[in-house]
Amino acid sequence: MNGTSDGRGWRRIVTAVGAVVALSFALLTAITTVFTISLAFNARGAPDQAAISRFAAMAGRELMPWLEALSVFLVAAFASRKLAKAAAVHGLIIGALVGILNAGMSLAFAGRLGLRSALLSLVIAASGWLGGFAAQQLCHNDQSAHDA
Repeated sequence: MNGTSDGRGWRRIVTAVGAVVALSFALLTAITTVFTISLAFNARGAPDQAAISRFAAMAGRELMPWLEALSVFLVAAFASRKLAKAAAVHGLIIGALVGILNAGMSLAFAGRLGLRSALLSLVIAASGWLGGFAAQQLCHNDQSAHDA
């Protein structure tokens, strides 16, 4: 069975959720590193640590949900590329789990779940579905080309 009902499918989903979190933090770290390097070049020496901290806090708050949405799209497309007809559902499950994780983090650190957090969770879930759908279409196109 090649869907999400067997053990391999759920392991793939959990691994994909972990990969989304790791990829979004890696992207945020890369953005902060580029900012730090630009500060160092401008200062011709050691960059201002307070400016780096302010930028990292702002970037984490403002960019992290969007980096998660991008990461969900990429990881869902990659993780569900071999599932053919179930790829969109697989991507939706990945996106929904990351969205729930995002809402949980907002609740844990902000103390409440606001409209912005709820909407971002929906965007993240939709991004997962879109990644799975893209993989499904690519798989369908590859299958059509192979059959011809």
